[in-house]
Amino acid sequence: MRMFSVLVDKAVKFREPPIPDARLTRVNPPAANRLEEGIMEVFTLACAADDLEAAADLLALVEKWQARRPPVDEQAKRTTSLWTRRMRGELERQHIMKGSSVRGRRVDGVAG
Repeated sequence: MRMFSVLVDKAVKFREPPIPDARLTRVNPPAANRLEEGIMEVFTLACAADDLEAAADLLALVEKWQARRPPVDEQAKRTTSLWTRRMRGELERQHIMKGSSVRGRRVDGVAG
C-alpha cells in the first residue's frame, strides 16, 4: 500500500493562529502572588511524582487560605477559585488513575 503524502516547499511558512487576549487570560490566569504560584507549581510536581498525599496537603492549604483570606477584588476571587477547582480536579484524576480512594471514598463509589 502506498502512503499518501503532499509535497510542500520548505520556504512556505505558516503563521501561528492568533489567540484573543481575553481567551488566553481565561486559559492561563495569572496567580495572585508568587507564594500561591509557587504552591501551585509544587502541587503540579507532587502530582507528576505520584505523591498524592503531599498534593492533597497542598490543596487543603490553598483551600484554607482561600476560606480565611478575603479576596482583593472579583477578579482575584475568580482566579483563586479557578486554580482551586483545577487543583481539585487534577488530584481526583490522579486518584482515579491510581485506583485509590479520595477523601475516604473509593473511586468506584464503594465506601472505602
